[in-house]
Amino acid sequence: MKKILSILGLALLAMNVWAQQALFSGNDIVSPEVHPDGTVTFRLYAPKAVKVELTGDFLPQVKVQSPMGVVEQPGYVTLKEEKGGLWTYTSEKLADELYSYKFRVDGMDYLDPSNVYMCRDIASYTNIFIVTREKGDKGDLYSVNEVPHGNVSKVWYDSPTLQTKRRMTVYTPAGYEKGGRYPVLYLLHGAGGDEDAWTTLGRAAQIMDNLIAAGKIKIEDVKLKYELDIFTNLGTFVAHKSGSIACSDEFFGGDCRENRGYVYLAWDMVAVGIYVYV
Repeated sequence: MKKILSILGLALLAMNVWAQQALFSGNDIVSPEVHPDGTVTFRLYAPKAVKVELTGDFLPQVKVQSPMGVVEQPGYVTLKEEKGGLWTYTSEKLADELYSYKFRVDGMDYLDPSNVYMCRDIASYTNIFIVTREKGDKGDLYSVNEVPHGNVSKVWYDSPTLQTKRRMTVYTPAGYEKGGRYPVLYLLHGAGGDEDAWTTLGRAAQIMDNLIAAGKIKIEDVKLKYELDIFTNLGTFVAHKSGSIACSDEFFGGDCRENRGYVYLAWDMVAVGIYVYV
């Protein structure tokens, strides 16, 4: 019995040592590396690969055949193989922005193991990175900065129309728990998205945190430019027009804080617009 316990003890010790090695022997390859001039270097260790490619939304668009016909999507570039099985590619100078990318190794899609930041768009996964040069630029607004942060909650609700439960993502700004009156803005994802789209792909929480901290959001001054489509509750198209809505307009009953649930800021497959359901 003592012999069995000794063997088990040694086995557990070996597993513990192996686990610690796996935890602390991390990947020391830096990828992507964003340089001060806005160029970005990508690196992938693939010693047995024959060909390593990269695609991302910062690359020129190319036309490809799809089940939906001819569509445009980012093209691919080929990485250069260095000594020791390391493949590299350095981009042109990129504007301050949030970008996504992924590798393709011998024809198979491959996420960057050196980059823990990634996002999901339904069944597609890509890595992301941010290019920022100065405080307040686009890249900075997407970034997690030293500002008060709001909360993101996943909330289940009943849908009588679909006779099921659905989930939505709710952002509340820093200080919300102290009470007060806040406007409600409904963000609808596109046909290919889900309730995670605005917080993962759109980074809505980071943008709101940064804009609020910078004093760039004042509810009383909100004015939305829109392409307005009006539907019946059966989804039948009624009318279309363009214009703008201020928070104090009569459309809101004089106060957008009392949003009746009719106004949605949505990303359509064609354009950004406010959709009103009656």
